Amino acid sequence: MSPPLPLCDAHCHLADARFAADLPEVIARARAAGVVAIHAVAAEEADWEALRVLGEKYPDFLAISFGMHPWFVAGAAAGWEKRLRRLLASGPYGVGETGLDGKIPGGVTQAQRDAFRCQLDLAEEFSRPVSVHLRGAWDEAWKILCERDNARSLVLLHSFSGPAAWLPELERHNLFVSFGGAPTRPNARKPLALAAAAPAGRVLLESDAPDQTPWPHCREKTRNEPAFLGEIASALAAARGETPAQTAAETATAYRAFTAGARRAPPA
Repeated sequence: MSPPLPLCDAHCHLADARFAADLPEVIARARAAGVVAIHAVAAEEADWEALRVLGEKYPDFLAISFGMHPWFVAGAAAGWEKRLRRLLASGPYGVGETGLDGKIPGGVTQAQRDAFRCQLDLAEEFSRPVSVHLRGAWDEAWKILCERDNARSLVLLHSFSGPAAWLPELERHNLFVSFGGAPTRPNARKPLALAAAAPAGRVLLESDAPDQTPWPHCREKTRNEPAFLGEIASALAAARGETPAQTAAETATAYRAFTAGARRAPPA
């Protein structure tokens, strides 16, 4: 039996409460499945300390990002921006998850916009990568991202489902895209088309665990884990006309480029 392909998970929520009971086992299963690196991102300030500790425990395996997801901006404690800045100044950490979400009640708010711009500015100040969540706010988000022309910081549009017209512009704007469980689902026409059209060198794999469980594990309503990344790699390889080994190598190279400012050590 061939050993598993070395895979890099560009977006995962290891501080989520659904991993609290068995996180060491989750990481062990990921490694056994060939995952050689994970980028663990925050959704809210409550995640930050747990992720900091994880980053110190697994320095050759995890890249860590701290941020404020648009779902949690409204309830964030005053002064979170200053506390985030102090964390970024304390070590090699990325920024995220941030972004805009027009599909939650109330749509895109000014608080979301301010938080998104603040986190993009912090990433630029510290030359750190940024992980971005976007839903239902594509035009507005594109305007904000294009304000960053000549920016040094790299931006990952995670679980990308946006306009195909963005794809030829990724390199010019220092953008990457990543794909999770969606392309594995039956009749996943749009995710597969986007994955096929994305330019080489700008595509990453992600689990988005514990959410977005890929097919066929989602049939049993299984909690997602980074160990399932191989199914996503196979779906992307098929969409892009590549072998799984080619997809693993290309996405790993893109992972290393994107996460360089958020790692204490190179992936093992």
